[in-house]
Amino acid sequence: MKRLLYILLTFFLMSYSASPAFCAKTKRVKAVGKCLQEEHMTGTQARDFARRRAKEEALRQAGIEDRVWSIFGMISSSDNNNPAFFDAWSETSFVAIDGIVKVIEEDAKPVWNDAVGKVEHVVEIVAEVSQEEYLADPEYKIQVEGLSATYRNQETFFCNIRIHGTDSYLKVFYFNYDDANLIYPQEFDLGYRYEKDVVHRIPGKSSFRALKDPEDSAVFANLVFVVTKRNYPFTEQPTPKNILNWIYNIPPDERAVEMRNIMII
Repeated sequence: MKRLLYILLTFFLMSYSASPAFCAKTKRVKAVGKCLQEEHMTGTQARDFARRRAKEEALRQAGIEDRVWSIFGMISSSDNNNPAFFDAWSETSFVAIDGIVKVIEEDAKPVWNDAVGKVEHVVEIVAEVSQEEYLADPEYKIQVEGLSATYRNQETFFCNIRIHGTDSYLKVFYFNYDDANLIYPQEFDLGYRYEKDVVHRIPGKSSFRALKDPEDSAVFANLVFVVTKRNYPFTEQPTPKNILNWIYNIPPDERAVEMRNIMII
């Protein structure tokens, strides 16, 4: 009976929030997104990327706090439009963002960028942005220090983290073009809660090891550090898409994320 009541109550609340009489305030904005079409991208991919950047800009203009969209920003601001990030991003629907940003008008066109000698896709939108309070916790952050931009093959390394705001659970993911994994902590240590305002050596008393195929001259690797206020288990097969979906489905005020891109030579 209680379960039925809960389901009915949930349905009522959903209906209540969706009712026009109780819709959140919206703000109409104009925004532009641009994306250079790199060699690994199709025109459609570049246009979609530009469209997402336009939506991100619409969020900023509407005053939605940037940290709420940390994953979105992390991907769309990637300097080299890393294919591993792009594939994960393009396969992820970002339902929450699409629900907040309603595009009223759109003008998309490819233009030639003389400065770099590439086609650049430009998307201009007029959008209505919901100004609901999808806010992150401004005091909740993760600080990562001690990582270098480049490591030699087989080189070992570690880093330090400091968590601001509250004691938290930590997960460190790795992925590149071919591989993805949860690399820290180990399974037996997944329930460990890290104390706030203390410097923690990661990975504990051991080290990470930079590895690449000997046939590759250099490879890029993405390290994603995620802390959460509650222990959210990651149970999916590790792929860029699944990692980002897992992160994005955690409420914004219960997660803090830091991404680092390293090169292995």
